[in-house]
Amino acid sequence: MNFRSIRVVFACSTCCAGVALLLGLSMAAKAADDMKLRQEYLRDHPEPTMTMANNLNLTATELDKYIGKSIEDICPLKYGTVGDEGNHCAHFVGHALTLNHKANVGLTCAGMTWEGRKKKDEGGCLRVNEVYNRVDHLQDADEKGCLICITMTSNVTKKGDDYTMGSQSRKHIGIYLGGHVWHYGNTKDKVKKQALGEFKKHYSGKTIILYSKFPKTAAFVSAS
Repeated sequence: MNFRSIRVVFACSTCCAGVALLLGLSMAAKAADDMKLRQEYLRDHPEPTMTMANNLNLTATELDKYIGKSIEDICPLKYGTVGDEGNHCAHFVGHALTLNHKANVGLTCAGMTWEGRKKKDEGGCLRVNEVYNRVDHLQDADEKGCLICITMTSNVTKKGDDYTMGSQSRKHIGIYLGGHVWHYGNTKDKVKKQALGEFKKHYSGKTIILYSKFPKTAAFVSAS
């Protein structure tokens, strides 16, 4: 091999090494960007972890303070009015337990108002099935407190011992504690308290009662 051939081989090797270096740097930069995007996504969409209700210090006395209040009294973002067509049962639960965007339980009222876009933390969940389908479920009620739902048997899909709730209109949610349920009565537009047996009669026909835990981010808000 003559000197000129050596120079050509050296130049080619140097060029290949440069391309490989640039390719490696490009891949590293892309990996860093992907990691950053993943971290941002997890920050805005935290995994829902659960806890039991006794950490919320729920008491019947505190829950009773909500009785008779309308959604106009409850929602700080003023989404919903007395007499509107909205179903505010999940909305009440969302504000009473601080189930906002951090709880990762679906659409909140903050996403429905201009003011809410600037005050996401003040939002409350809106859809019963979105809440139920995103939290851990219970086989039986937790007497220290838990979420309780009632819907039609035709609105649930069973897989093993668990259920997924559909989007039919006949679905309702409340807060269960010690044999009673606090929930929003949409007919009279106010929060009421019922014994479990009465709550089970909320709908006629074939219904199912479902219990679930509260998200870890849940925090009880006393009625003012």
